Amino acid sequence: MEMKQILASLALVIVPLYLVAWIAVSYLAPYEDYVYESKQIVAINDTAEIHGSSFLFSGRIDEKPAYWYYEKDGGYMRLKSISADQAIIRYTTGEPRIDSYRKRFTSNWLKYVFIATSSYAKVIKIPQGSIVEDYTLDLEK
Repeated sequence: MEMKQILASLALVIVPLYLVAWIAVSYLAPYEDYVYESKQIVAINDTAEIHGSSFLFSGRIDEKPAYWYYEKDGGYMRLKSISADQAIIRYTTGEPRIDSYRKRFTSNWLKYVFIATSSYAKVIKIPQGSIVEDYTLDLEK
């Protein structure tokens, strides 16, 4: 019974110390951004209409604008969506894709001691000219 009490006492000391250290390190230690997932996309849309022969879908998530896209998943394609406020769009000369970013510590030992952070950014990379730019002002309506 004494061994269980010793282990319980150690747990009560070690767990809070680890949590305090994790919070301090997460704010003070240097970190870097890295791509933890990259998915090739074959089609993307941002409007609330169905286009063509039901190949490009679009819509809203919780009444917020969304990007609907098809991603390649092995030999298949999957319809997915991203809330527009969670995505950044960049032009690319390579294949269209969606990169998901995370932060990680630059120190090798911190990478293994502390848990990785969650996803914080999605970057939609599309070919130059994919976005139609239109600047129309009409005060008569």
